[in-house]
Amino acid sequence: MANSLDDENRIESFENKLVRDFDRWVLHDGDSKRRHYDRGSHSQTLQGHSESVESLAWSPDGMRLASGSVNDTVRIWDPANGQCITTLGNQGTSTLNGNSNLALSIAWSPDGSRLASGSENNKVRIWNPYTGQCIWTLEGHADLVLAIAWSPITDRLASGSDDNTIRIWGFTSSGQRSLTLVGHEHWVRSIDWSPDGRRLASGSYDNTVKIWDPDTGRCISTLQGHSDCIRSIAWSPRAMFEGHKDWVRAIKWSPRGKRLASGSDDDTVRTWHPTAGLCTLILDICSPDGFPIWNPPPLPD
Repeated sequence: MANSLDDENRIESFENKLVRDFDRWVLHDGDSKRRHYDRGSHSQTLQGHSESVESLAWSPDGMRLASGSVNDTVRIWDPANGQCITTLGNQGTSTLNGNSNLALSIAWSPDGSRLASGSENNKVRIWNPYTGQCIWTLEGHADLVLAIAWSPITDRLASGSDDNTIRIWGFTSSGQRSLTLVGHEHWVRSIDWSPDGRRLASGSYDNTVKIWDPDTGRCISTLQGHSDCIRSIAWSPRAMFEGHKDWVRAIKWSPRGKRLASGSDDDTVRTWHPTAGLCTLILDICSPDGFPIWNPPPLPD
């Protein structure tokens, strides 16, 4: 999710997801409508909220879209036909009520079975998105909650608040528990788990990004350099490139930084797509020490 703001038109949120080889994305610009696009063409306008939409989130399988609004509702949509999904015997709508005033942030669990929402009333709620039932109400923050993110591998949820803290929530059969991460000096407006779930990154209005150990709550590092507030952060989609069958002795970027090469004791050189984490080429020829060397084509006369 990326957020931006200009003087003329407010682009509140932009949510994209690669679904079944289609670039599918949704945009809302401060009104009560969501515009759904496939491959860059406007394919659907979703209407139903009576107030402006504050947050959007695709389900993990890309078949459902959740939206949170100022009118105290979260709705679940079928983006294929633009209709709300019927739940709780409420014909034509699927409305999750309970968040006071503003549903400021929403996030699906990795398996799509739950939806979390953060609100202006300092609470986080966990929903069954198919029945509309509120499963948990999480209390502990002292200010509004504008960032939430599920761990990709464990049953934990992180929430960032304007009380300058982050909370890690865990769920068991006997109840829920939380760990508080303290260190930011201003509002926490963006959080994101690393792909392996071992680290959590947070962006704040104190102009810093912090990397946390979510098990201990310890701040591992603080990234400084921005001169203004940080509203959006994201990890690269893959933290590990797998394929070599023996020690990796050397790695090197291509001259333009679009490919990564690795040389291994398995007598191969592999080239990788750094964003997708995919192996794009396997070479069975190595230098004696296994060092990959980029050999760009000669310059034209």
